Amino acid sequence: MCGRFALDFNQDDLMAQFEDRRLTVKSQPPRFKPSYNVAPTKSSPVYHSNKVLLMNWGLIPHWTKAITKAQQYKTFNARAETVLTSKMWSKVIKSSRCVVPISGYYEWETKQSKKVPYFVRRKDGNVAFLAGMFDEVKVEGGENILSFTIVTGPAPKALQWLHKRMPVVLEPGSSEWEAWLDDDKQDWDEEYLSRILSPKFDSNIMEHYRVPLEVGKVSQNYKALMEPLNTGIKVFFPEVKKSTEPAIPGIIKVEEEITVKDESPVKNLKKRKIIPHRDIVELLRNSKKKRS
Repeated sequence: MCGRFALDFNQDDLMAQFEDRRLTVKSQPPRFKPSYNVAPTKSSPVYHSNKVLLMNWGLIPHWTKAITKAQQYKTFNARAETVLTSKMWSKVIKSSRCVVPISGYYEWETKQSKKVPYFVRRKDGNVAFLAGMFDEVKVEGGENILSFTIVTGPAPKALQWLHKRMPVVLEPGSSEWEAWLDDDKQDWDEEYLSRILSPKFDSNIMEHYRVPLEVGKVSQNYKALMEPLNTGIKVFFPEVKKSTEPAIPGIIKVEEEITVKDESPVKNLKKRKIIPHRDIVELLRNSKKKRS
């Protein structure tokens, strides 16, 4: 399953990634910012027919009349095994295929009654692309709604300990990539499609590591969520550096109480605590008495 991902690129950085991969982009979306905790119903860039479009995550079928967020939570993933047979996907698999650029995705390992979050990403930090499908709902008197789903398949052995399913990652220039994004291809052979949509995890290219528990809260959105757990903790508890500046004599913090020895020649005087605030008040009081 894939229910949360991150995109650590703004529009300019993402376009640079596309250029590095020699991907043609004829149309760009409105400007967007990096997002480190993208959840269903949120918008994110999608690549289709040499265009980058902003779409909502959680596919809304074109025949939908009443649009609700609850519906999108049910369609943020599509099982590769049923994309040809399910009524939900049978139309979009033919003509509305896309890829979703991400920095990585989050997955939770279940340990007894606890869920431990991990982040799966490319080792080189470059953008990865997930196989997706999209649809468009026409809204009378309003703007049409574009929405997408992410295709998942059985996880390879290397990741089955984390979750039994995994999103399908497609590599630009590969035969799987070319077939999936071929707009002219509408008829699919089930066996051929299963090969294209077979999730792979190459440990030479991909990696996974634990991340902070805070990623489970949709309201949280900052870069430390996608960083290794030990690194992320340092973000919240930065090391306090000791000052290298020499102490300035005569400067006393107001909250400090300093005990000093009485230097008066008069004997048998007790030691007295100097409290700056109290002493200032006494000085002012004595000054008023003298003036009166």
